[in-house]
Amino acid sequence: MYDISKERELLDYLQKNGLIEGKDYTVRYFNNGVSATVAMIENDKKSIIAKQALAKLNVAADWACDQSRMLVEQKALTTYSKIIKEYVPAPIFYDEENYIMVREAAPRSSSMWKEQLLKGVLDFSVAEKAAQALSAIHNRTAGDQQVAEEFKEIKFFYDLRIEPYIETVVKVHPQLKEHADRIVDRLMNQKIALVHGDYSPKNILVDQDRLYVLDLEVSHYGNPAFDLAFFTNHFVLKAVKNSRWYNAYLTMLDFIAQSYLKAIEFADAKKFEHEAVQILAYHMLARIDGKSPAEYITDSLDKDIVRAVAFKIIEQDSSCYDDVMSELAAVLRKSKRY
Repeated sequence: MYDISKERELLDYLQKNGLIEGKDYTVRYFNNGVSATVAMIENDKKSIIAKQALAKLNVAADWACDQSRMLVEQKALTTYSKIIKEYVPAPIFYDEENYIMVREAAPRSSSMWKEQLLKGVLDFSVAEKAAQALSAIHNRTAGDQQVAEEFKEIKFFYDLRIEPYIETVVKVHPQLKEHADRIVDRLMNQKIALVHGDYSPKNILVDQDRLYVLDLEVSHYGNPAFDLAFFTNHFVLKAVKNSRWYNAYLTMLDFIAQSYLKAIEFADAKKFEHEAVQILAYHMLARIDGKSPAEYITDSLDKDIVRAVAFKIIEQDSSCYDDVMSELAAVLRKSKRY
């Protein structure tokens, strides 16, 4: 099997498959990948991304996953290209034997939205487009039997999200098991729309007025409330990390949630919001006590704040984002974080 983490091997592979010509290419590896080796290969005429799934993820915990999940990403990127072409890089090539996908690269001028947010740069036009892209995917694939059949496999979703996130949280907080089991049952068994599974600012690149949605390897046909909860969790965590700007983060969180909820056509918005908020509580706990903790939530008080709010959401059966924001603001005030 080819190993694209070795530059010479990567370039030879691309040459043999007719993906590049000549030798005047530079290779830049991205070191922030948890689940794959990712490299940009470019010269003055061409810029592509090569991505190969890892058998063991780059986290402290023992976390393995079948490398054939890369085919899921290739298929999902193709589907996204049909629905929201302006928001994704174009797929180019897939090698099933070596678990290698090649796609168009976003411009070098692009930046990770997560980095902008952590610096306190909150662009609501980016937030609006991100919410629009997500609602468009969910609306257009809801009830689509062809898409449902193509993405019926949920093994990777279980391996990469349910077990390391929710089930690991329950091992730390066993009192949540009964409630968590109901959440897991719905996430694993409800078939509503195409779910991204990793929709976050880390996986959205921004280049002027264009977005690039990336990393679709956890895509499956399931419950889209997972995506809204996963996405909005990142604004909760950043409000805790940079509590001096908490009000701005929560304003953006509310803007995203309401923009998305107003756009959906496949579910009752209030019921859907209730479900998303309950799932959100587990995402919050997972980034503290799961297998993939948020690298920027390191302070013990910050962790306690996240846990306190998550438990309140579950205990009070919070049904809307207003409840989440009010509780988070109250806990931050009590902790004198701002």
